[in-house]
Amino acid sequence: MEMAKASGAKKLTILAVDQIVSDGTDPEVPRNRDKLAYRGPLYFDIDCKDNLPLAIASGKELVGKLVRMGVPKYVIQVFLSGSKGLHVLVPESLFTSRRFMLRLPEIYKEMARELFVLGLDFAVYSGGRGNSFRIANLQRADGNYRVPVTVDELEGLDEATYREWVKGPRAAEFDDPQGLVVHELKAMFEEAKKRVNAKPKVVIIASSSDMEKIREPVPACIQAFCDNKDVKGDASFNQQATQLATYIVRAGVPQTVADSLASRLASNGKSSKFTTPKARRDHIEAQARYVEHTPSFSFGCNAIRALLSKRPCEGCPIAKGSSNADDNDLDLKAEALADGYYIRSGEAKRRLTNFLLQPQDVFIDVPQDGSSPRRVATRMAVIKGGVELGTILFKEDSFLSRNAFSREFSGMDVTFQGTDLDVQRIMTAIFNQEDQVVGEVYRVHTCGIHLDFVDDIPLFTYVEPDMSVNSVKVRGTHQFFGTLQARPYFAHCTMAEKGDLEVDHAMANLLRINSKYEVGLMIGWCVAAHFRTHLMHLFSQFPVLSLWGSAGSGKSMTAGLITWLNGTDYMQQDHGVSAPSTSHYGMLEYLAGTTTVPRIVEEYNKSKMTAAKYAEVGERIKATWNGEATLKGRPNARSLNRFGAEAVAIPASAPCIVISEQEIEIPAIQERAVRVHLTKKKRGPYRDEFNDAKKHRMQLRRLGKALMVRALTTSIDEIEQLMDKASEMVTELMDDRPRHSLQVCLVGLWKLQEICFQLHLEKTLEALKPVIKAVTECFANDRDSSVQSETDLVLQKLMVIIAVSRSSEAATVGQVYLHAGLHYAVTSEYLILDPVLAHAKYIHFCNAEQRCVPVIDSDTQFVKLIQEEPYFVKYEPYAGMADGRPMLFLSLKELKEKDVDIDKLGCGSAV
Repeated sequence: MEMAKASGAKKLTILAVDQIVSDGTDPEVPRNRDKLAYRGPLYFDIDCKDNLPLAIASGKELVGKLVRMGVPKYVIQVFLSGSKGLHVLVPESLFTSRRFMLRLPEIYKEMARELFVLGLDFAVYSGGRGNSFRIANLQRADGNYRVPVTVDELEGLDEATYREWVKGPRAAEFDDPQGLVVHELKAMFEEAKKRVNAKPKVVIIASSSDMEKIREPVPACIQAFCDNKDVKGDASFNQQATQLATYIVRAGVPQTVADSLASRLASNGKSSKFTTPKARRDHIEAQARYVEHTPSFSFGCNAIRALLSKRPCEGCPIAKGSSNADDNDLDLKAEALADGYYIRSGEAKRRLTNFLLQPQDVFIDVPQDGSSPRRVATRMAVIKGGVELGTILFKEDSFLSRNAFSREFSGMDVTFQGTDLDVQRIMTAIFNQEDQVVGEVYRVHTCGIHLDFVDDIPLFTYVEPDMSVNSVKVRGTHQFFGTLQARPYFAHCTMAEKGDLEVDHAMANLLRINSKYEVGLMIGWCVAAHFRTHLMHLFSQFPVLSLWGSAGSGKSMTAGLITWLNGTDYMQQDHGVSAPSTSHYGMLEYLAGTTTVPRIVEEYNKSKMTAAKYAEVGERIKATWNGEATLKGRPNARSLNRFGAEAVAIPASAPCIVISEQEIEIPAIQERAVRVHLTKKKRGPYRDEFNDAKKHRMQLRRLGKALMVRALTTSIDEIEQLMDKASEMVTELMDDRPRHSLQVCLVGLWKLQEICFQLHLEKTLEALKPVIKAVTECFANDRDSSVQSETDLVLQKLMVIIAVSRSSEAATVGQVYLHAGLHYAVTSEYLILDPVLAHAKYIHFCNAEQRCVPVIDSDTQFVKLIQEEPYFVKYEPYAGMADGRPMLFLSLKELKEKDVDIDKLGCGSAV
């Protein structure tokens, strides 16, 4: 708009176009009609010539229709043209995506026909460049202005006020719909799109000379349905009105005759939608104006005969005048005519079907292993006699044979009389149409946010079973395929709005359900999960959230509550999976079902699982850190590899929350996890806040939807900058993986703060500030020494063995496994360990006494690994031990900082 003004333009096109438009020479033929795609609001131009009061009344009537459909008043844009009319615009985001679309003006014209009011001008839906409206508040040649008015102002508008307001510029505010969908308007749009796309490009049934023959007198068929005589029971008033309008416009019937015919049909016709003669008369007028501006809408006998139970054609001058185009096509091919598919060969033709198939969406499968996408199915409308019988999801292999083709129509009143080759000809007729408008739907196996690149430009798309929307607000490009456990429900809720007090109250309480540090880690992680796709693209790492604590500490309820921010419902409708009872492939499917929606693994307790099961589930959990894939084989006779089979890679792509009663001791998971210890004592003072947040958890989902939408529009560079900023605030004493995990939580808290600031959630911002402070102070000052390696676990066990041995030696009862001065020695600075003898005793103790698997079962590996630890000092002989063999010198101070319990050595006071 600003560029247009700066260049001196007075008008701006209503719709955007996807390419440069070249002028045509014929004003009756829209330019680039079959190639040009449009984007923009639904628009109406009301012009009642010299009757301004009628135009104002029609504008009020149109806005009333929109409001009754559910369109909020505050988003409807109304402009006074400055002369004798009004313009009404409705944001397209209320009913469709922002995708460029072929024939959008025609679709809008269909919708205008449904919403017709007197004075509605159909000429503005001409296509080509699209129509232009004068830029608001710029002076016209007559001195007036095109000015905006609100719907409330329109309700009190009269002619005198109109003329006063257009004398100068004025302002009016129209709000953003903010993700609102008006389902009735959306349904109208979808039906209009089907009608436009189902029309043949050119249908010439009666020529101009034929129409002159039936201008006067009016033919018997028109007279019949105007008097509602011999009309079939299933014929609709809309069909009658359309055929009458087509006859009036194409035959050039005199106005007096046209008015008489319209009045007869309005009086005699029956309609459940148009319940009064006036409403029926207005609808006939709408159809006439529509046909007048739709050159391809032609008059023909077949459509009228379909309305009547008898054929009053005897003596009609054009009864035998109907013809079909392209009779000279001598090629053998399937051809789509009005009543089905045919095979033509010269003058002869053979009928294959009594129906047509109109493709609506093509489903493209995106394999999880990254192989090339391919078309797997097509959603088709089945049309018989101009009426849509329904839609079917037509699988690709249904074109392989006549039997497979026929099975798709089981239960439908349609026929197919062809061969396997004819099926292929029909498929060619369906898909090889240059001007065909078919949506592409990518069939994916994971819900959450996906990342694709279009000409090196990142495009984020959120997918759940009922919806998909991408970063440019295009809807319906992806569809989840399969069954999803614990799905998100963002499609079923509205998005949080500015100053929403209920959302503010619920979120402020969620931030107070536990101590600040624990809450910060959990909520920061859950918010960061919305940005997991960004983080995986940048770093290929996303942490596990490990919640551990004794029974009754509120682990499951807490996890279920905070994940409402991710759209889930782990409290009533769904539940996490039980680690002990879930099968290998069940766990894999669960962890591979999403990209940004948390999965909860419950009861990951070593005491309740076999060692093999515990390790197996641990490997699945560990794999979520970097989206590691599992290869699953399946037979494939057509495979070209040596085994006659193929392998499918299934990545563990979900953010994972693990719940256990004891802290997970597997070093690989410890390093990859944000660990939060929950206790009854910690949550006790915050019971009321927890219950309140739980009661208003639906508001948390609404805020979560705002976070999801923000993730779609957040650039990869922005997340990288925030991670760099977080890196400066987290101490460098931490190992790389724990450090990265804490950075992720901090970025999540910052993104939450950002969205709450934009939504003016004051209470939440007040509660969030001390939470962020508690987390950042801890990150800056603490070293996360509690992340234990496999070597740490071996030393922990050796501390236990030493303690048992010392106790047995002192009591002279029991077995002494490790002797001071033989297997180990302790000084004021060091633990000196014989790696060969001590490791051998460790293996014996694990196998014989505790019946557990040793963490490191090779003494050679033990020596190599321990030298990588911060507590290792040197490897050299120690006087009086092992006849001069090298001993391990380990720093007691560093062991203590790694949480190895050196008190069991009896030297705690010396360190």
